[in-house]
Amino acid sequence: MLFTAPLPLSGAFAGDLQEEPVVLTAVVNGERIGDFFLMLTTDYDVLMKQADFPRTRISQASPSVLTVSGDTYVSLRSIQGLSFA
Repeated sequence: MLFTAPLPLSGAFAGDLQEEPVVLTAVVNGERIGDFFLMLTTDYDVLMKQADFPRTRISQASPSVLTVSGDTYVSLRSIQGLSFA
């Protein structure tokens, strides 16, 4: 999975923020699957809303799920075999 940012993310990890919301375009196997509102964490994980996760067409039995400000997210780092940069 590849995520591309339309704007520079220079401030994404600044200050004491635990998460920073961003809009990124996801590409899976060379196919653009759309734009997603994601959360970048200070420990370099990418969190995707659980409701958006099926759009990725990634089959995963049990990714780590967490709640941020009342919304449920999937930790992309927790998905075995998935890499991102």
